Amino acid sequence: MERQTTLLSRTQVIEITSLSSTTIWRMMKQGTFPKSVKASMRRVAWRKEDIDKWLAEHI
Repeated sequence: MERQTTLLSRTQVIEITSLSSTTIWRMMKQGTFPKSVKASMRRVAWRKEDIDKWLAEHI
């Protein structure tokens, strides 16, 4: 049985982490925040498990 991957939108990630969009992009570029995945042609998202892991390591 395959496990479903939950994707979080940019708005959800900002709300969950309390980081601004600019800070998220800067941290991604530095390699200190999970990379986004392409959700569609014009949208990016983050895997919930990646954000949960990042939060556990940084709280």
